[in-house]
Amino acid sequence: MYGNYVNFYCGKDKEYNDLATIFFNTQDDAIRNLFSAKTIHEFSAQSLLTFLVMFYTLAVVTFGTAVPAGQFVPGIMIGSTYGRLVGMFVVNFYKNLNVEEGTYALLGAASFLGGSMRMTVSLCVIMVEITNNLKLLPLIMLVLLISKAVGDAFNEGFYEQQARLKGIALLESRPKYQMRNMMAKEVCRNQKVVSFPRIVKVADAVSILQSNLHNGFPVIDHVRNGETLVIGLAVIC
Repeated sequence: MYGNYVNFYCGKDKEYNDLATIFFNTQDDAIRNLFSAKTIHEFSAQSLLTFLVMFYTLAVVTFGTAVPAGQFVPGIMIGSTYGRLVGMFVVNFYKNLNVEEGTYALLGAASFLGGSMRMTVSLCVIMVEITNNLKLLPLIMLVLLISKAVGDAFNEGFYEQQARLKGIALLESRPKYQMRNMMAKEVCRNQKVVSFPRIVKVADAVSILQSNLHNGFPVIDHVRNGETLVIGLAVIC
């Protein structure tokens, strides 16, 4: 191994194995190689495709397991790999354009993270800090907006999906579109709301608790004009 390149079953000392350079390197060095500029044909398409399939499969298997393994850096690896693949095809097809494969690797990493984690502003800042190149800011913003919009059109981010699979109560930051103009009485119109009056007998309270499985009961009171007001919520722990 010399530099960030791995000599794995190579015939000469100054040769390197491109697939081993990604697999047998640290993730930091592998990402640095994938993002590197002015390195056309540093990796072959077969090696990138092989690594993409195997690494993506391993990431899917390990996600959700009870091990301290994050998804941010693997997401950068997966996105930069298929981004570099796209960059290789663009460079071969448009030979007269001054494009870099590393730029496509960066945009691929941003698209994968934006589509899976649904982060925009924070991820944009992180990607700009990685490259230290403000000229790429408009492209990164465009890629993040498109990837997030496409992801939102199909499902939620995989962190939200994982929380839902584990049964964790997750309150969304914004209500769904069909709930924006909906009132509470419309949700409960087909069900009888069990409530406590302001003054209740012990026997009635015990009967209500024994006949209902939920643990939240609104406390209501009647004013002089006959209107019913909710004055509190009785929560049974």
